Amino acid sequence: MTDHSPNHKAEFSAPFTEVNIGARLNSMLNLRTMLSKDLGFAQYLTETVGWNNSISDFERLLYYEPEGCFVAEQNGEPVGTVTTTTYGKLAWVGCLIVLEHYRRQGIGLELMNHAMNYLKARGVETIRLDAVPEVIPLYQRLGFNAEYDSLRLIGTGRTMMCQKVSKMKDEDLDNVVHLDTRFFGANRGRALRRTHKDFQDWCFVSVIDEKLVGYIMAKRGLGQINIGPWICDPKHTEIAEELLRAILNNAKGARIWVGVPGGNKRSVNLLREYAFVDHPKSVRMYHGKRDYRGLINGVFGIGAPEKG
Repeated sequence: MTDHSPNHKAEFSAPFTEVNIGARLNSMLNLRTMLSKDLGFAQYLTETVGWNNSISDFERLLYYEPEGCFVAEQNGEPVGTVTTTTYGKLAWVGCLIVLEHYRRQGIGLELMNHAMNYLKARGVETIRLDAVPEVIPLYQRLGFNAEYDSLRLIGTGRTMMCQKVSKMKDEDLDNVVHLDTRFFGANRGRALRRTHKDFQDWCFVSVIDEKLVGYIMAKRGLGQINIGPWICDPKHTEIAEELLRAILNNAKGARIWVGVPGGNKRSVNLLREYAFVDHPKSVRMYHGKRDYRGLINGVFGIGAPEKG
């Protein structure tokens, strides 16, 4: 996924309906919208790089952004993917993967340009993503800047007692979205509502004096439980711990994954107290305005690397 063009520019390059294919690429490269028939291929790609996305994860990505997930085809065969998720003026890019045999031919760059042009056409002002180290140079050439480390920690569920925590109900969702928007930096209500619908047994809230102060969601992945989003008012760190304990208790004996903004030291320290161990980290990067940052001191766990 190396750009060999000497005059490559970092800004958006063309309307998202067009595909600009440089002379370095085979003319049979085609970029198109991801369809339901592509979900198996998309999930297979994540396996090739050791990620944990399921077909259901991609079904949700298509639900959030049916026109904003893309497949690259070479000579009619799928060779790469990229996804987007929009939250008004803020958007996330994820799942940028190219089959190993087709890497370093500029396909990843074309997929990113296509995704970014789509987002520009949607009025997006800030694009964020989590970058693994080997792809950071590509994102830098596209004009992305580093914000902070995005950490990954792995733990194990076990029997726990938890207080001041209850199962999330439909009537809690308006307050959940309101609290989440404050700390995430944009309204992602459709994603939160869909996650609650699909994983009601893994969603918990905490209310103090009739005010929601924190919530946590988790999802069953391939062979593990994925925590996130996990949001709590930093004035109530003890509640963040109780919410974590609720998930640990629900996931007895299971492997648990959580992503954490490196700047939230309270979350990192809390997870380490519960025997979570560090795994290879990513770097949170942004393109465009450095707005919609939210307040990471209240983000104890991200939703997912591909959608924030």
